[in-house]
Amino acid sequence: MYGCQEFDENDYLVIVQNRNSKPMPWIGLYVAAASFICLLAVAADVLLGSCRKKLWFPCKYFSLNAATLTLLAVAMKLPLDLNTTMWRANDEQTKLSSTLLMSTLMGNFIISLGSMENKDILANVIALTILLITIIVNICIQISTGVVDFSFWAEEISAIIFMLVLFLTFFSCALTVPVIKKHLESKYNEIHQVASIEELMEETGSLQFVIARSVTSTITDYKWSTVWILDIQIIGVVIGTVAPLFRWFIAVKFKCLEEVRRNFKNEFVVEHYWREKLEEWKGSSIPLQIRCRRHRKVLHGIKHIVLDLCIRLQVIVILGSKLVLFISVWLMGLIISCFYHIKRFKLNLRPGSEATTQSRPTLDPSMELDLSNYVMLLEGEAPLPRKVLINIKGEVDELIHKGKMNRPQNLIGLLRKMSSFSGVKGFDSSQVPSLQSKEPPNSWTLPVVTLASIAMSISSVRSQEVELLIRSMSESLSYARLVESMEKKTGEWRSIKNAADTVWVGVELHQKWLEEDLERINREGKTCKEIVQSLANVAKMIVMEFKEQVDGRMTENPLFWPPRVIAANSMYRISQTILLDNEIGDFEGESHLFEKISVLIADILAACFTNLPKVIVSNCRCNSIEARERSVRRAALLLGETEEILSFLQYHEFTGLSPDQAACIDEWRLRTWQISSLAPVSTINNETVQSNEHVVISIQ
Repeated sequence: MYGCQEFDENDYLVIVQNRNSKPMPWIGLYVAAASFICLLAVAADVLLGSCRKKLWFPCKYFSLNAATLTLLAVAMKLPLDLNTTMWRANDEQTKLSSTLLMSTLMGNFIISLGSMENKDILANVIALTILLITIIVNICIQISTGVVDFSFWAEEISAIIFMLVLFLTFFSCALTVPVIKKHLESKYNEIHQVASIEELMEETGSLQFVIARSVTSTITDYKWSTVWILDIQIIGVVIGTVAPLFRWFIAVKFKCLEEVRRNFKNEFVVEHYWREKLEEWKGSSIPLQIRCRRHRKVLHGIKHIVLDLCIRLQVIVILGSKLVLFISVWLMGLIISCFYHIKRFKLNLRPGSEATTQSRPTLDPSMELDLSNYVMLLEGEAPLPRKVLINIKGEVDELIHKGKMNRPQNLIGLLRKMSSFSGVKGFDSSQVPSLQSKEPPNSWTLPVVTLASIAMSISSVRSQEVELLIRSMSESLSYARLVESMEKKTGEWRSIKNAADTVWVGVELHQKWLEEDLERINREGKTCKEIVQSLANVAKMIVMEFKEQVDGRMTENPLFWPPRVIAANSMYRISQTILLDNEIGDFEGESHLFEKISVLIADILAACFTNLPKVIVSNCRCNSIEARERSVRRAALLLGETEEILSFLQYHEFTGLSPDQAACIDEWRLRTWQISSLAPVSTINNETVQSNEHVVISIQ
C-alpha cells in the first residue's frame, strides 16, 4: 500500500512538472525576440554609420538606456536561470552565447556614454552594474551546483573574465566622460574667441567620437526554442563585433597617421583626466551628517583606501588599453611597411616610373584651408590626421547639399511676390478699435495663417492658387516657428503659438477656420466684401462671448486668453483692416484681393526670414554638449534648405533694427510706423552686417 502511494506521488510530481514546463518554449521565444531586437538595433547603427561614412559607428539606436537594459535583462534569461538543467551541448552553447552577447553588446555601446548627461550616466551605469553582477553570480552558482555541465566550465569562466574586462573599460570611460565634457567645453570656448562659428569642426567635439578614438545533452524545459536563441544570439555576437572592431581599427589608424612620433615612455603616460574625477571624490568631504569626529575620521580613511584602489585600478586599465593599442600599432606599422616596400618594388620594375612620379603636380599647402585650429583635443591627444578633418568637413558639405535638394520651392515662389516689408505694418491697422482693454502681442505665424484663411474663403473651391498657397504656408511655418522660438522663451507665449497651430491644422486639413467651413462660405455666392465681413462678425462674436463669460476676469493679460479667443481676435482685426483698406471703393475682383493678401503674407514671411542667419548660428552655438552635434547637423540642413531664400533677401535692407529687435514682429511694426516709408531695394556686398543701425542678410 505504501509503495502504491509512493508511485502515485511520483507520478503526480511528473505530471505537475510537465504541466509547469509547457510555457518554457514560449518563454524561450520571448528571449529570442528580445535578442533579435538588440540585433536589429546594433545592425541599424552599423548601417547608419556606414551610410554616413562614420566608421566609428556612433550609437543612435542601441545605446545605454532603460529600454536596452530591459531588453538585455530579457535576453539574459538563460544565464540567470538557476533551476533549469541544461546539459545537452546545444543548450550549454546557448547559455555561453548569451554571456558572449552580453559582453559584445556592452562593448558596443561604450561610446553611447558620450550622448548622456551626467545624471543619466550614473543611473545607467548603476543599473548595468547590478545586471552584470547578477549574471556573474548566477553563472557561478550554476557552475557550483552542476546546472552547467563540467565540460563547459572553462568556456564560461573565460566568458566571465572577458565580461569583467569589458566592464572595467566601460566603467573607466564612464568616470572620464564628465571630465572630458569639461575639457571640451573649455576648448570650445577658446576656439570661439578666435574663430567664427561657421568654421568650427564640431564633430571633433562629439563625445562619442572622442571616446571612439580614445585608447579605451537532455531535452531541456526550453526544448526547441534554444535553437532560435542560439542562432539569433550568435548572429548578434557577430554583428555586435563589427562596431568595436572598426573603432579599434580607427584608433590604430589615427595612431599610425600621427606625424610626430612620441617615445616609448611618453606613449604610456596616463593623462590626468582619466583619474581626475576619482581624485576629486577622494579630496571631497563625506556627504553624511556624522557628529562623532572619530567616526568621520574612520569613514574618511576607508574612503581614501577605496578610492586609492580605484585610482590604481583605473591606471591599470588605461595602461593595459595603451599597451594593446601600442602592440596593434606596431603590428599594423609592420604590415603597412611591407605593403609600401612591395609597392615601391613593383613601381621600380616599371619603365619610366620615376619620371612619372616626379612629374606629378604637388598641391600648394598655402592654398588649402587649415582646419587644425578648429579641432578640440584632449590632454596628450595627438592632432587628428588631415584626411579625417577633410572627411568631417565633407560631411557638413553633404548635409548642406542634402538641404539644397529639399529646398522649399513653393515658398520661394511666394516670397518673390514681395517688393518691400510694408505688409508687416499693413496687415493690422491702428484704426481698428480693440474689442478688449488690451491686445495680445503679435507673432509671425498667427497673422499669416489668418490671412491664408481669408484667402481660401474668397477663392474658388480648391483652386490651383489656393493649393500653391497652402503648400507654401506648410513649408514656411516650420521656419517661422524657429524664429519665434528664439524670442518667446516663457510659457505665457504658448497660447499664441497654440492659436496659430490650431488655426492652421483646421485650414490645411479640413478647410475650416475654427468651426467655420471656408468652402461652404465660398459656395454661398457672397461677394468678397460680404465674406470678409462675415468672418469679422464671427470672430467678434467669439471674443465678446469670452468677455461675457469671464466678466472681466482673466482679460487683463491677453497672454492668458484661450488660443481660440486669440485666433478670433486676430481674425477680427485683420478682416476689419482689409475692409478699411477697401472703403474708398468697392472690392475689386476675387483674384485682385487674393493677390493682395498673398503679397501681405510674402512681406511678413520675408521680414521673419531675415532672422534665419541668427537661427542657424544659434543652432551651432547650442549650449548642451550632448546635443551640439545634432544641432549643428540641423543647422547645416537648414542652411542648405534656405540658401536661396537668404540669397533673395540679401538684396532687401531694412534699417533701424538691431538683430535682437528684428526677431520680434512688433518691433518691426513699431519701426515702420516711425518712418514714412521703407528703404528702397538696394544691392549690397556679400557681407553679413549686424549692428545697432542695420539688419542686412547675406550668404557667406
